[in-house]
Amino acid sequence: MRIPQLQIQTTKAQIGLTIQQPEQKIEQQPAELQISQPAAELHIVTTEGQLQIDQTQLRADLGSFTFIELARKAAQKGEEDILQGIARRAREGRQLGDIRKGQNAIAAIAASKNENMQQKQLGIKFIPSFHAVELNYIPAKVEINVQPKKTANRCHNP
Repeated sequence: MRIPQLQIQTTKAQIGLTIQQPEQKIEQQPAELQISQPAAELHIVTTEGQLQIDQTQLRADLGSFTFIELARKAAQKGEEDILQGIARRAREGRQLGDIRKGQNAIAAIAASKNENMQQKQLGIKFIPSFHAVELNYIPAKVEINVQPKKTANRCHNP
């Protein structure tokens, strides 16, 4: 028994088209570009910092005074000494006047002079005292003001 068969054959068909890679050329002259940037305006204003040092208390602790302070202290001490001297002489004069009452005024005056002698105080004193120097600092101030300028662009394509 014979079974019918189907046979197929193909053949390439060539149509008359031949395609090559296309070539494309574009030419353009370079563009002229000009950019100008004016300088920005810069303004800087500064206030200097200040350091203030007060050594008045330190000098007083060390016994070093300005001429004005020395003169003021000497004048004050002189006035106190004069007033004390006047009072002492007046008191001693009254005591001497009381001799007629039978009092021993000269011995009393001599004894009072010994009583007035002051004992020196001993101890530790820290010189200068704590916080004898005062410092005060005012910081500097800086103000910066910038005013930028716009760029000027110009493009020319021939």
